[in-house]
Amino acid sequence: MIKREKYIEPIREFYDSDLIKVITGIRRCGKSVILKEIIDEIKEKSNNIIFLDFEDTAILSAIPNELALIDYIERNRKKSLCYVFLDEVQRVDGWSGACRTLRIRNCSVFISGSNSKLLSREFTKELSGRYVSFQIHTFVYKEIKAYGKQLGKETSLTDYIIWGGFPKRLEYSSESGQRIYLNELNETIIFNDIINRYKIRKTEIFKRLANFVFLSNGRILSARSVEKYMKGAGLPCSITTITKYIGYLEEAFAIATVKRYSTKSKRELEYYLKVYNEDVALNSIRVINNRYDLTHNFENLVYNELIYMGYNLQVFYDGKNEIDFVARKGNKQYYIQAAYSVAEEKAYEREFGAFSKLDNSCQKIVISNDEVDFSTSTVRHILFRDFVLMNDLSSLEQTTGMFEGSDVSFIEISRMYGSPVYNNPDCDDMFSGCVNLKTIYTGGELFDWSSLGDGLMNPFDGCVSLVGGRGTAYDGAHFGSYARCDLKKGDTGITSDQPGYFTASITERDCILKTGASAWEI
Repeated sequence: MIKREKYIEPIREFYDSDLIKVITGIRRCGKSVILKEIIDEIKEKSNNIIFLDFEDTAILSAIPNELALIDYIERNRKKSLCYVFLDEVQRVDGWSGACRTLRIRNCSVFISGSNSKLLSREFTKELSGRYVSFQIHTFVYKEIKAYGKQLGKETSLTDYIIWGGFPKRLEYSSESGQRIYLNELNETIIFNDIINRYKIRKTEIFKRLANFVFLSNGRILSARSVEKYMKGAGLPCSITTITKYIGYLEEAFAIATVKRYSTKSKRELEYYLKVYNEDVALNSIRVINNRYDLTHNFENLVYNELIYMGYNLQVFYDGKNEIDFVARKGNKQYYIQAAYSVAEEKAYEREFGAFSKLDNSCQKIVISNDEVDFSTSTVRHILFRDFVLMNDLSSLEQTTGMFEGSDVSFIEISRMYGSPVYNNPDCDDMFSGCVNLKTIYTGGELFDWSSLGDGLMNPFDGCVSLVGGRGTAYDGAHFGSYARCDLKKGDTGITSDQPGYFTASITERDCILKTGASAWEI
């Protein structure tokens, strides 16, 4: 299993803290693996560690309640700071009291569970200021690629859009094996984590409602619309019950809801919620005849990736137009449309036109699964294949290391003149490690290398396939002669035996990477 440093890093500074570390997330998202990775790190400095997994019925039978848990820890610990790890601890009666006691007895307590009752009002009130919480999610695409590499398999974007990121499903080689695993996991989440835990008696009504919600990912829902559906299905259900059942799905981390923000009233519209599945597999396993909902799964994955990047999200609504996401982090804010494709004219007009009422001070982005970049002077278009490899949207605003390690083999920069690079010429390592990069195309009229000044330093380190003048492969020592081109606007006729890696011998449509007059385009 891969090490998920994205999640471990923020927890690390609390290893020795007396604050209770609460680690939550949907069942089988990888919480136990993260606990064990933390244990491995702590083992380097201490052997005073106790780990209990309460999914194991033998352990739960031996330690069923608060007093038994405290007694077990006290009998098996050493006198120094004891690191206590309690996995799926919510199965223990009185677990919160045990955590409070252990905390004041020189224990660093880590707890995990697949239900947000770990953060119930009672628990958080009693431990106000004495705990920190971390939510773990299923794999995003970068993690799928990394784990797939360990397993010796490739996972396509289409596979990701259909089957999502539950880690263990990648261990099954056939689609049928993955389906069996995901269906059994779904049953466990529905029955163990929700129906049994909340003692739901009207199981058929709950299961039908859950199916409807999981199949409605990426859509605006209201309790009233669900009530109408349930009535039409011959299973009438009150608004109160519907609200309660949707809350149970959220508490099990099976779904997340995003509120719609109205600019007219300057407030969130609480009665309109957009629903996203924790994992798109919860939609796909419910689909009949393989008619997978690629459109809404795609938007769901954009949501998941943005959450992984650390953005706070709302749906934007101005009384007429709706934009899928307002993404905020720190002092950065982006308006984002997610569309499976904008190749058709109507789709292009709909998605790009959603920003028409916003002024140009707003950063506007369309993300789609197309192969062609349709960026305009005011709206950045990001291809999904590139978006899923980004660590942060702020990388769109800088050029240092922008394409480091990518699989690009051709670059087209004939329209670079006037690009953001002109204003931000710090291009160190822009294409560092692009081992397949062979050709850079500069054949257009707008190309103006001089606008970069001296900013482009060592942009091609590690580009072992890049060959310059007279067949010389690039390295740092050849920067002055081979990694620059002194072409000016309008120059043409460059040949392969001239210094530099630039050629006019290919056409724009042969290229993978383009840079437009107003924005870098991938």
